[in-house]
Amino acid sequence: MTAGTTRHLIDAISFAIDARVPLSAAEYTSWRKRHMVLCARMRPLSSSAVAHTLFATLSSLDGHPFVETTFVEEVEERREGNEGENDRRNEEKEKERSKIEGSEKKGDIAVWCTLRADADVNNYGFDESYCVSLEGEARERVRIERNGRAFTLLVSPRDAQRELWGKEREVERKRKRSVCDMVRIPGMAPHTSFPNAPRLTCDVVGHFDSRYWSVV
Repeated sequence: MTAGTTRHLIDAISFAIDARVPLSAAEYTSWRKRHMVLCARMRPLSSSAVAHTLFATLSSLDGHPFVETTFVEEVEERREGNEGENDRRNEEKEKERSKIEGSEKKGDIAVWCTLRADADVNNYGFDESYCVSLEGEARERVRIERNGRAFTLLVSPRDAQRELWGKEREVERKRKRSVCDMVRIPGMAPHTSFPNAPRLTCDVVGHFDSRYWSVV
């Protein structure tokens, strides 16, 4: 256990106590998607990558300036074929899911986190110097450009709290901003957003050794 995963375990225990009834694995998964941020999808390049490097990678995130808790799950392989051809509702669900899922396959991992509400938003949040746009037809990530550099940020399956570039007055905007804010830009799929932390995905991916992991 790392400091980040231990804090996540405490959050999960608190959630279970508040529920007052036994919870299923699906209910914990749903809770995480409502309260955590998807920050990276990674693919191990060898059968030993997880055992040999994952703990050290997560431990290195314990000192991150705005990551509070961390959780890693193995991605289930997406179903292919035409199982839902005769069921419109299943088809629509698959379409919605595909908007925020990439080309994952069994064995890939998804890294989830919560962010520190006390992190300095002036250092770690978006400002007007960033240019943000959707990337790819799946709309699963946004492309961020600043000072001639470009990088990406994953989209999470959460409702947005506000537009990234809202119309509120400057004083109100600065007072309300936090890296924990979930924001959106025009054109995003329904019920999706990304955190007010442009370097999150880039930072987390950078902690994974590229000799053992690739980005999905």
